[in-house]
Amino acid sequence: MSAESAERVFSKIIEAIPDAAIVTDRQGAIIGLNSHAQEYLGYSIRDLAGQKVDVLVSPAARNTHTKQRQAFYKNPRARRMGERKELTILHRDGTLMPVDISLSPLEIEGKLYVLAVIHDIRIHKEMEAALKEGEEKYRLLVENASEVFYQIQLADDPKDWKALYVSQQINDVMGVSQTDFAADLQLWLRSIHPEDLPNFTKATQEIIAIGEKKLRVYRLLNRCTGEYRFIEDQVVPRFDEHGRVVGFQGAMRDVTERELNTRAIQTLTDQLQHYLTKSPTITYALQVKDRIWVPMWKSENIYRILGYSVEESLSSTWWETAIHPDDLEAALARAPELYENDSLVREYRFVRKDGSIIWVHDEMRLIRDRDGNPIEAIGSWTDITERKKMEEALLASEENLSNIVNSAPFGALIYELGEHDRIKLINVNDTACQVLDMDRETLLSVNIEEAFPALARTEVPLRLREVIRARTKYNVDQIRYLDQNINGVFELHAVPLGVNVAAIFFRNISDLARAYEETLEGWSRAMDYRDKETEGHTQRVTQMTIAIAQAMGLTDTEIMHMRRGALLHDMGKMAIPDNILLKTSALTGEEWTIMRRHPEFAYEMLRSISFLRQALEIPYCHHEKWDGTGYPRGLKGEEIPLSARIFAVADVWDALRYDRPYRKGWSSEKVLEYIREQSGRHFDPRVVEVFLQIEKTLTGSDQQVSPSSST
Repeated sequence: MSAESAERVFSKIIEAIPDAAIVTDRQGAIIGLNSHAQEYLGYSIRDLAGQKVDVLVSPAARNTHTKQRQAFYKNPRARRMGERKELTILHRDGTLMPVDISLSPLEIEGKLYVLAVIHDIRIHKEMEAALKEGEEKYRLLVENASEVFYQIQLADDPKDWKALYVSQQINDVMGVSQTDFAADLQLWLRSIHPEDLPNFTKATQEIIAIGEKKLRVYRLLNRCTGEYRFIEDQVVPRFDEHGRVVGFQGAMRDVTERELNTRAIQTLTDQLQHYLTKSPTITYALQVKDRIWVPMWKSENIYRILGYSVEESLSSTWWETAIHPDDLEAALARAPELYENDSLVREYRFVRKDGSIIWVHDEMRLIRDRDGNPIEAIGSWTDITERKKMEEALLASEENLSNIVNSAPFGALIYELGEHDRIKLINVNDTACQVLDMDRETLLSVNIEEAFPALARTEVPLRLREVIRARTKYNVDQIRYLDQNINGVFELHAVPLGVNVAAIFFRNISDLARAYEETLEGWSRAMDYRDKETEGHTQRVTQMTIAIAQAMGLTDTEIMHMRRGALLHDMGKMAIPDNILLKTSALTGEEWTIMRRHPEFAYEMLRSISFLRQALEIPYCHHEKWDGTGYPRGLKGEEIPLSARIFAVADVWDALRYDRPYRKGWSSEKVLEYIREQSGRHFDPRVVEVFLQIEKTLTGSDQQVSPSSST
């Protein structure tokens, strides 16, 4: 087995391991690691491939580790978890993390490899430390936590219930002292919002009757400020020696900010629903609680595509009755993948209301709260009936391939992989000839590189070979193509047909892409209308971003995605309250914390829209800085996507030129001097160099850049 084959084998093996896993060779070089290891250690496979495993060992322990590794290879035997208690591993950021490690020698074709499975024991260490702290430290922990801890003793008459303990944080949440709360427990009930009290009472009765812990969510009046706060209250029953519930204890958490942010995102979701009504793709959202999926909303085009109204489709049983019965079991079996990967992609059939059948591509993304708990899932159903019909027909009968291909409503090119890895076109349909404006004889006489030189410079030929060899599929949602007399945006699907044969199905989606662009420009204008102080900023900074990208030699497809990202760069501010976004004075520290979350809001809002997936780099990363001091993730240098590095220069260039409530716009000379100064700190030096070369050409060397009368 070649090294490359061994790596593929190891890759499949270790990816199935639920813990972090690393494979090394006899010299201690890393040849593979699974996705859990990449996430846990902060490295990508590209960072560690070929590196010595010592890079994951603290400098002080490397000599000892080398000796132990050499001893292991002299007597290779499996080492189980728990044989050594004090093991650590070095994270990319320099943090030493306590771990337990098992080692398994693997011999393949006479070569010895080692599989190391790494189990994170930080939680165990923290639990051990917490148990040793003692009662005093436990009391300090409770009294200084953000939650309100309490303990209630029950009686036959609820009016006689007693508060045995409540932590001092009750004053922050409810505006009453510990003494007042304990003296009059009914004060708690009187402070609950009247609309929430019935559910609160019902949940409490269920806790006592069933004896199971329960989460209560309600609004609670702060009697000092007079405002209601959203409370998340985790309650656990207490039992006597006979198993009867004699009380309960709980922890209240103020989740007002989270609830307000969720509602702001929901408002934007409603706006997106309006824009997506005419889309050929149905979008939807689900509430995810205790692994139960509750429909929240669906786009109105579900009636046009499936024949069901939105109200009908929001029934909890609708999906199971609308999906084709032959596909239900398989679709349900794959549902757990949503929690494992934070995403789920399935293809199955729906039965329309009129009884006809439609194939859909179902793609879901999971949204978690700050604590990592699943709260919602957003997804889309795309009609792939025609593609499925074509795939099934082609796979069913190679003898009738030519007739089937010619009847396709989109372009079809049939390729064969021959000797010397040469891809040869063996069939083409009439639609492809019309779209490409080339006759059949010309197309069949040349290979893919000669027929489509611009396409040959992309990854498509390589992917086509993988489709043929591995009998997999390959899809490109959008690719900007400009070659000879062909100009447009295309959707492309490559599927295997038989031994050494595959088909490329494609269609020109330029009109659809233009519709998307018009929608994005509408969203962009909506942001400008909301914030009059930055009106016109988005259009100007988008133009400058494109100019820099063109000067740096980026492809048309890359620039297309960058343009979309630039138009949507501040989309996350739709979730920022007006009293913060439109504030004319300086923001407080708490307000800045909320404001700096707008890149995260943009990512959560837009990541489920497939045609925007490659455009998310700018909305998500445009506030990152070259030196690593930016936000939201503190990316550094080339960790920041190139599109975001380009946009950052254009964004600051435009922002500084115009008046804002808190300052006057700068002169052209002052702006350029600032950008030069920030090269290598805020900005990528290479991008700054290109920007300075083209800035005078774009703005005019003698032009007064700032519109402020004070400059």
